Amino acid sequence: MCAALLAACAIPAMAQNNVYSLNVVGYINAPVTQNRFAMLANQLNASPNNNISNVLSQTTIPDGTSLYVFTSGSWASTVEQYIGGFGWFPGTTTLNPGQGFAIQAPQNFTFTFVGEVPQGTVSVSVPSGYSLIGSIVPQAMPLGDATTPTNTTLSFPAADGDTYYPWDPTLGTVGSFGASIQYIGGFGWYDAANPTVTTGPSPALASSFFMLKSAQANWVRTFNVQ
Repeated sequence: MCAALLAACAIPAMAQNNVYSLNVVGYINAPVTQNRFAMLANQLNASPNNNISNVLSQTTIPDGTSLYVFTSGSWASTVEQYIGGFGWFPGTTTLNPGQGFAIQAPQNFTFTFVGEVPQGTVSVSVPSGYSLIGSIVPQAMPLGDATTPTNTTLSFPAADGDTYYPWDPTLGTVGSFGASIQYIGGFGWYDAANPTVTTGPSPALASSFFMLKSAQANWVRTFNVQ
């Protein structure tokens, strides 16, 4: 996966008193493998909003592609289907930055997210129990915790007992979960395969993961491109 800045545009907000807003637009490419589930997350603000038809707007998306949203501890009853020549149906799903989703395409395809890079202080709520989430800003760094530097980790609000479940699309016939990684208070993330790395796993750009959280917390980031 790769991310790039397309433009940094000074857009006049109020010409009469010379007030300007500076927006940075970027894109992220997220390849998926034929008939295998991929766990993705939007990390950009689409225009004019984050409806699925704006977030995943390519007209070359394979006919029959399916998208599933995990919310309130279970999969939502609404399944989005991409119909060639029409678009997403029912097309009612919102995919805000940090929100994870599962997607399956009938052929190899690269989804391209295009939108404004979230900047300043931004946050996403991580509920108690199971959730499917991703970083709200386009960075691929270790999860870390609230005490680790924001320039080297994603400063996830980890608490004792929180468990990270990575998805590996290469396992099984459609993909499967890999070994879980648990957060231990006073120690950090414990990964049996990498016991000396306490800052946790590094989710890829535009990817999401399942998290079992002991209590609700806000994942707050301060991120600036310029």
